[in-house]
Amino acid sequence: MIKIPRINPKIKDKYKGEILFISSSFLTPTVAFISNIIATAYIIPSEMGVYQSIILIGTYVSFLHLGVFNGLNRNIAFYKAQKRNDIVQEQVNTAHSVAQIISLLGLLIGTFYIIYIGYLSKGHVYLLASLLLIFNLVISPHKTQIETTYRSGQDFKALGFIIYKENILYFLTSLLPIFMGFIGKIISDSTRLIFGFWLRWKERPIKATDKGTIKSSKELIQTGFPLLLGGYLWSIFVIADQSLIALKFSVEDLGIYTLSRLIIIALMFIPTALNAILYPKAANLYGRTGEAFALRSFWTKSLLLFILIMIPLIILAYFFLPIIVNRFMPDYILGLPSAMINLFTGLTFVSMGPSVIMATLKKNNLYIYTLIFALSIFWGIGYLFPGRFSTLESVAWFKLFLSSLLSIFILSYTYYLTKKND
Repeated sequence: MIKIPRINPKIKDKYKGEILFISSSFLTPTVAFISNIIATAYIIPSEMGVYQSIILIGTYVSFLHLGVFNGLNRNIAFYKAQKRNDIVQEQVNTAHSVAQIISLLGLLIGTFYIIYIGYLSKGHVYLLASLLLIFNLVISPHKTQIETTYRSGQDFKALGFIIYKENILYFLTSLLPIFMGFIGKIISDSTRLIFGFWLRWKERPIKATDKGTIKSSKELIQTGFPLLLGGYLWSIFVIADQSLIALKFSVEDLGIYTLSRLIIIALMFIPTALNAILYPKAANLYGRTGEAFALRSFWTKSLLLFILIMIPLIILAYFFLPIIVNRFMPDYILGLPSAMINLFTGLTFVSMGPSVIMATLKKNNLYIYTLIFALSIFWGIGYLFPGRFSTLESVAWFKLFLSSLLSIFILSYTYYLTKKND
C-alpha cells in the first residue's frame, strides 16, 4: 500500500498566506469602490471636484523615490535566495532613509501648497483636501517601503491580515460622509492612511538598523527605475483625462466626472489582482523552458481569462449604472454619458493580461516609448486644439481612442515577442 506523505506544515502555512493575501488584494479595491460610491452620493460635485484635483498631485509626485522601492521589491527576494542577509539589511536601511527623504519632500510640497491655498483664500474644502494631501505625501513613502519588505520577503500571511484589518476600518469610516459630508470623507481617508501605516510598522519583518549606503541606493535605482517608469507612465495615462478636465474645465465638471473615475478604479482592480497571480506563472514558465515561444499559450489563456471576466462585468454595469446613478446619485447625472464611454475604455484593459509577458522577457522599452507617445499625443492635441474638448464626453472619447490604440499595441507586441525562434 502506497503511503501518501503529509504536507509539510510550513508549505501549508505559506500556501494559506498567499491565498489570504490574494483575497485581500481583491477586497481592497472593492471596499475602495464602495467607499467612493457612498462619498459620491453624499458629497456635491463641486466639493468632489476639489478633492480629485488635489489628490491628483499625489500621483504626479509618486516618482520621487526613483525606483528605490521597486528595486527593493526585487532585491530582497534575490539576495535572500543567495543567503546574503547582510545585503538585504543594507538595502532595507537605504530604502528606509530614502523614504524619510521623500517624506520630508512631500511635507514641503504639501506645506507650500496649503500656504498657497490659504493665500488665495480658497475656503475650508480646499484646506481640508490639502491636509489629506500632506498626510498622503508624508505617510505613503514609509508605508510603501515597509510593505515591500512583507511582499518581497514573502510574508504574505501577515500582510494579508494587515490589509483585512485596514479594510474593515476603512469600510466603517467610509460611512462618515453620510453624517458629515465632505469632512467625513477627509477623516475616513486620513484614518485609513495612518492606521494602515501603523499596522505595517508595528510588525515589520525587517527593521532598519542604520542609514544605508550610497552604493546600495545606486543599485536599487538601477534595478528599480525601469520598473518604476513603466508603472508611473501608465498611472499618468490612466488619469490623463481627469488631469485635462482639472486644467481646462471647472471644478464642478471634474466632480461630475467622478462617475468615470469610479468606473476606472473598479475595472483596474481586475488587472492588478489577476496579474499578481499571472506574473509568477509566466516567469516560472519562461524560467523552465528558456524560450519565449513557450509563453504563446500563456498569451492566449491570459487574454481569454480577462475577456471572460471583464466583458460580463462591463455589460452588467452598462445596464445597471444608469439605474444606480438616477436612484442614489442624482447630482451626478450629467456625468453619466462620459461614464458610459469609460465603460468601453475598460474593455481595453483586457490587454493587461498578456502585458506581463513584456516584464517577464524584460522587453519594456518599446512599451515605455509608446506610453510617452500616447501621452504626448493626448496633451499635444489638448493644448493645440482646445476647441475639440468642449464637453466631458469629448475628453472621454479621445481617451477611449488612445487607450484602444495602446491596447492593440500591447496585444500585437506581446504576441510578436512570443514568436518561435528560427
